[in-house]
Amino acid sequence: MDFDLKIQEDAWLNYAKISYEIGNSYQSAPQVLAGYLEKYPNTSYKEEVETLLIDSYITSKNYTEALKLLEGGKRSFENKVAYQKVAFYRGLELYNENKFKEASALFNGSLKEQQDQRFTARATFWKAETDYNLTNYDDALIGFKQFQQQNEATSTPEFENLDYNLAYTYFKLKNYEQATKYFNQFISSKKDDKVRLNDAYLRLGDGHFVSSEYSSAIDAYKNAIRLNEIESDYAFFQKAISTGYAGNASGKISELGNFISKYPKSKLRDDAMFELGNSYVKANETDKAMPIYDRLANEYPMSSFVPKGLLRQGLVYYNSSQNEQALVKFKKVANDYAGTPEAVQAVATARLIYIDLGRVNEYAVWVKQLDYVEVTDAI
Repeated sequence: MDFDLKIQEDAWLNYAKISYEIGNSYQSAPQVLAGYLEKYPNTSYKEEVETLLIDSYITSKNYTEALKLLEGGKRSFENKVAYQKVAFYRGLELYNENKFKEASALFNGSLKEQQDQRFTARATFWKAETDYNLTNYDDALIGFKQFQQQNEATSTPEFENLDYNLAYTYFKLKNYEQATKYFNQFISSKKDDKVRLNDAYLRLGDGHFVSSEYSSAIDAYKNAIRLNEIESDYAFFQKAISTGYAGNASGKISELGNFISKYPKSKLRDDAMFELGNSYVKANETDKAMPIYDRLANEYPMSSFVPKGLLRQGLVYYNSSQNEQALVKFKKVANDYAGTPEAVQAVATARLIYIDLGRVNEYAVWVKQLDYVEVTDAI
């Protein structure tokens, strides 16, 4: 009887091994191997079969089940090598699911078993990427630098865009000098990846922009517009703003006008209208500014720039002593956008007009209707 049971066990073992070696049309190799271990949990071949099962899980990319076996069994040298790889690949899966904390833990686990230096390098990179996505930018920078210094780094696919990753990390750390350096290095060496190249030009422009290097910013934004892969409207808008900061007020006005015509569906179009109106005011062309503010309110009634534009119109009227027109605008802001900073400023400026006109009582009656204004402090 015992002899027959031994024959059955050996037969199942051979069936499991054959399934692993050449495949099985009826059951997957992991199913057969796991079934054997379930039926014979105390088999003397347990460690051997577990090793085959781990390998079959890796082959079928079932890293979750492979991890369960590796974390629950003995950590032989072979299993340490396997754990380093499995933890890495499972970490990548979690990273791609945006589960960054869980991914980070697995990359750390992979790094504890530094058996294969190529996987050590890759895990170092992805741990840094995970830190970046968790907004741990200092840790991310350290990780990318460590990856850069590892011997096997250059043989990994991750190395290709390392300058891009370093540039972004420096950008997030507000180290714009280093950010622009690495964006330029990436741009000079990568010409085929048009989307990433386009993005690098955008961020290079932003780095120069926040550093008040407007001429360089304009050049970068021009290159982004030329590539026209992503966010060309953003690049065009930023180029217009940079042109103004560079001292070319008329150029800014021209570019903002072109932007409004060129990008009718851009989410930045209301921004551009507000900026264009402001630019006309600064250029003492208020006759051109006023219809732009009106257009902003008509085309984008829900925009946060509408109350700002109305307030600007009121101030234009106020500064040109057109007090009644100014009051109309200020009252609209105060009533339609109650409690906003623009409404508070509108009430304050309207108060000055009423005082100048000697109509203090009229002002007092009006502000009593505004629950965000203290009546005792109204006059």
